Amino acid sequence: MGLQNGMTHEDIASILGRKRTIGAVIEIASNMWLPGVTNRQNDHDESWFALGALDPATQPRVEAVAELLRNSGTVEVIDDIRSAKWMKLVVNAAELIPSAIVNTALQDATREAGMLKVMRAAGYEAMQAALADGATIMPIIGMPAVMSNHPDRYVDQIFEKVLTTYSREDTLTTSLQDWRKGRRAEVEEVNGWVVNILEAHGRTAPVNKRIVQVALDIEAGLLEANPENATLLFDT
Repeated sequence: MGLQNGMTHEDIASILGRKRTIGAVIEIASNMWLPGVTNRQNDHDESWFALGALDPATQPRVEAVAELLRNSGTVEVIDDIRSAKWMKLVVNAAELIPSAIVNTALQDATREAGMLKVMRAAGYEAMQAALADGATIMPIIGMPAVMSNHPDRYVDQIFEKVLTTYSREDTLTTSLQDWRKGRRAEVEEVNGWVVNILEAHGRTAPVNKRIVQVALDIEAGLLEANPENATLLFDT
């Protein structure tokens, strides 16, 4: 079972086999600055997981794993884990790397002039990639079943859910935490994935492509992550 962001379940399955792989989605605000010391910013009732087998024959076994994980938060067992992972990637494309590029907490990033529009646009493109790849719009992370099926409105709703429930004023995204620790972030696995999927369908993702370019320049040492980078994302 892989809890990573992105569509890593297929990579895991290619090594371990589809019958031995459970796809998963996680939503929780946390950080780790010291080895082995995890700081949770969401308690049990505000932490959310989804689990689902890649091979239908394995699905009956997922509940046993879910029961263990319920010690950490709310766990839903779903049949279409692929779509659930895509929905999470949609909101990740909007929040993770964009807020890291401007080197601020997620809440602060949305208040930077023009950034909320850019972040939402990245999410809109990600949703188009998800639909092009065959995903179904579905509620995740505790969203109500009556949420909008309109692609852009869904993106707005899930982003708002993350901001109001799954982040605090000082919450740093996992991508910014990676950079501050001197590690690479999930650039290609999230925003880059959106670009590649849409290109495979003869379409473009200019906002996500620009996010990838700026992020890779930061990782290459050509830029420093700081609020001034916001203007670099407006040129799309």
